[in-house]
Amino acid sequence: MKRFTLIALAFVFVLGLAVAANADTEVKMMGDARIHANLRTNFNFTPWNARGMNYFTGAPNAAVAGVAPATASEETFTIWERFRLQTDFIASEALKFRLGIRVNNASWGNTLAVDNPPVAIDVNAAYVQFLLPTTEVQVTAGWMPLALPQSKIFNGGIVLDTQGGNTAAAALVVDVPVVKDTFAIKAGYTRLLSGGADFYPGGGGLGGNATTYIPDSLDAFFLAFPITVDGFQAIPWGTVAFAGRMANYTEGFANIGGTSTAAGNYGPYDGALAPNLLSAQSVAAFALSGQNSMWKNSQNTYYWAGLPLNITALDPVNIYADVIYGAGAQSDAARFQRSGWFLDAGLEYAGLDFMKPQLMGWWSTGETSFSQGSQRMPVVRQYWSPGASFLYQTGGSSFTRSTLLANPLGSWGLAFSLKDITFMKDLSHTLTAALANGTNSPNYVRTVNAMAGGVLGGEYFVMGKDLTTDEWLFGLNLDTKYMIYENLSAILELGWAEVSGLRGSVWGARNVNNYGDAWKLAFGFKYTF
Repeated sequence: MKRFTLIALAFVFVLGLAVAANADTEVKMMGDARIHANLRTNFNFTPWNARGMNYFTGAPNAAVAGVAPATASEETFTIWERFRLQTDFIASEALKFRLGIRVNNASWGNTLAVDNPPVAIDVNAAYVQFLLPTTEVQVTAGWMPLALPQSKIFNGGIVLDTQGGNTAAAALVVDVPVVKDTFAIKAGYTRLLSGGADFYPGGGGLGGNATTYIPDSLDAFFLAFPITVDGFQAIPWGTVAFAGRMANYTEGFANIGGTSTAAGNYGPYDGALAPNLLSAQSVAAFALSGQNSMWKNSQNTYYWAGLPLNITALDPVNIYADVIYGAGAQSDAARFQRSGWFLDAGLEYAGLDFMKPQLMGWWSTGETSFSQGSQRMPVVRQYWSPGASFLYQTGGSSFTRSTLLANPLGSWGLAFSLKDITFMKDLSHTLTAALANGTNSPNYVRTVNAMAGGVLGGEYFVMGKDLTTDEWLFGLNLDTKYMIYENLSAILELGWAEVSGLRGSVWGARNVNNYGDAWKLAFGFKYTF
C-alpha cells in the first residue's frame, strides 16, 4: 500500500506541475510505449529455466522467488507491455529536474491481470541537473541512467551500463568541458548496493542487533577523459569500486543462501551480480558456509581501465575498438580473485544509402586455472552486443524477452550485420549473423557445475550461453520495421540459434539430451512521443 501511495503521489506531482507550471518553469514530456507478443522456444536450449532465478528481471527491488535450475518449463507465448514517460521541469538553461516513470515490461494476464493485479508502475529516473554558476561545469545527481564509456558500434557497455536496460543507478556525475568540443573530464560516484539507510537491520544471522559495522555496500568511483578531434574520438577511463563482503551479490539465486540467514537481507535484488563479479569459489564458499566465508577480507577492491576508440576520419569507413582490463579481490586468497581482459573491434561502411554493413569481433579471457580464482573479467551490469545480434543483451531488439542473453565474457566471436536495409519508403530490415566460440576450459566448467553438491549447476555457468573451448554458438536474426505513422512503427523480429559441442559430462546428460535449437518470433508496435 505504501508503494502504491508513493506512485500515486508521483503521478499527482507530474500532472499537477504540468498544468500549474508558472512562467519560470517549462515542462516537457517525452517517452514511448511498446506492446508486443513473443513466440519463442528453447531460449535456454532446453524447454526449462537455466538459472535459479528470474534471469530476465532488471527491477532493482523485485521480490522474485527463485526456482531451482531446469525445474520450470518455458512459457512459449507471452504478450508484453512497456511504457516510459520522462518529464523535464526546466527552470532555465542551467537548471532542470527529470522524473521518469514506467510500466516495466509487464505481461498480459500476469502483472496486468484482471484479478488483483500487482502494482506495475515505478520510478526509473529522478535526478537534478545544473550548471555551476558562471561556468559550463555540469552536475547531475540522483537516480539516473549511467554507463561507462564503450565504442559506439557495440550498443552499450560491458562493465556497467544501465542506460538501455531495466534499471538505473544512484549517482553523482560532474562533467567539466576543459576545451569545448575537444577535451573534457567526467568524474562520478555511484552507490550500487547498500544494506541500510540510517541504520543496519538487526538480526539477519549477523549476531543479534547489528550494533557493529557491517560491510554491506558496493561503491564505485569513475573518471573519464573524452578526447575528440575531427574524425577521431578516444575516451580513456578508469573505475575503482569498494565491495563489502555482506553486500547482496547473491540475492535471487534459488540454491545459494540456504545455509546463511543473511541472504536476502542486504541490498536490492540483482541476481546477476554474483556470477558477474565473484569467482566461482567465492560463490561456492558462500553457499556452503555462509556469506562471511565468501572472502577472507571484509572488503575488497575492484578496478577497471578502458580505452574506447571511434574513428570516422576514413569516412565512409568507420573504425571502432575497445580495450578493457578489470580485476577484483586481488589482495584476498587466490581462489577468491577475479581478473581478465575484454577486447572488441568493428568496421562499418557508411557510404550506401540503402544499407549499412558492419563487421565486428571480440575476444575475452576465459576460465582456465581453478586454483587461481576466475580469469574472466569481472563486470557489474553488462549491456553489450555486437551490432544487432539477438544472441546478446541489447542486440537490435525493440522488445523485451527477445534476446538470448548469451555471455560474451569467456568467448571470442565474429558478427556481421546489414543494418537499415531500405528498398521501400517506411520499410527497413536488419539482417545479422553471429558466431562465437568459448575460451573457458571444459574441466573448469565441469568442476564448477558440480561444486557444493551441484548447487552451482546452472547458476554460475549456463549451458549454451557460457561457452567452453569445445562449443560453438551460432545465431541468425532478421528484424523488420514498418513506419505506420511518423511516430508509430510495426516491428517483426525473427531469430534462430544453435549450439554445437555440448557434453553431458559438463552440463549433465538430462540437459544435453533434451537440447533444442532456440527460435523466436516477436511482433508488436512501438509508439514514441
